[in-house]
Amino acid sequence: MRKLIILLFLIISLTNFSQIKIKKENILLKKSSNSWIINQFIDEFESKLSYSYNVYIYDKKNSQNLNYDVEINFTEDSSKNTIRILATFDGTRIDLTEKIKNNKDWIKVFSTKILEKISFKRLKYSKNWNFLQLTFWDGIDEYPMISPDKNKIIFISDRYIGNRNVWGYDLVENKYINIPLNFSSEYFPNITEDGSYVFQSSLYGKWDVLIYNPENEEIKRISDDSYNAYTPYYYKGNIYFSAEERNGESWTEIYKYNIKESKIDKITSLKILLNLDLLCGKIK
Repeated sequence: MRKLIILLFLIISLTNFSQIKIKKENILLKKSSNSWIINQFIDEFESKLSYSYNVYIYDKKNSQNLNYDVEINFTEDSSKNTIRILATFDGTRIDLTEKIKNNKDWIKVFSTKILEKISFKRLKYSKNWNFLQLTFWDGIDEYPMISPDKNKIIFISDRYIGNRNVWGYDLVENKYINIPLNFSSEYFPNITEDGSYVFQSSLYGKWDVLIYNPENEEIKRISDDSYNAYTPYYYKGNIYFSAEERNGESWTEIYKYNIKESKIDKITSLKILLNLDLLCGKIK
């Protein structure tokens, strides 16, 4: 009977989840000409936006009378070899101009930057959206976290170099955040109240928990230099993480590191519990 109830619960949950529909907003792409570079940008934007927006390309002969949540204009200045992309949304705008580079990688990078700047500005200053895609990198963007003051968002990304690094965006300064550890991989980023970053890293040849101070670019390892440490989580002045312990066997325990006191405490004793269970005959 219990198995039947669990099965029914799973079926109902999956059915309800499958019926969730994302209400897409409307976005209009307007081009000033049919030049090669503008058409390349139109194709790139349409591809990146199709998941979270209904994308319309402006056509004087076939214009539709719709309300657009975002409008993006593409203009080329051949005399200066530049392209200007002007986006208007929620009563504000983003206006960026760059020198044209004749390669698809640059088109992808510039398109990603434009679309992310639009989304991050909407996240900070607008409430006129129900579903908002924040990043548009074609690779991996994962483990997002927002700062305690809600002014920064950080995440893990493999953009540009292939390794997973800490990336983010300052929503007030309107600029990207990146910790340039190009020869290691990072996971599980956190931000403290004073703006320091906490994350898991392979910088020292194994998994460690690190604190990075962006003011002086100082890196502090808080985990043991002998065994792997994983999955840091920051909360009100303390960093919680798991770490390996070995004594003929290998297992993990949970630790707490107090930043102010530079003090580390072990808060679980799985080995003791396992030994007690063995003595009591609960584990065979």
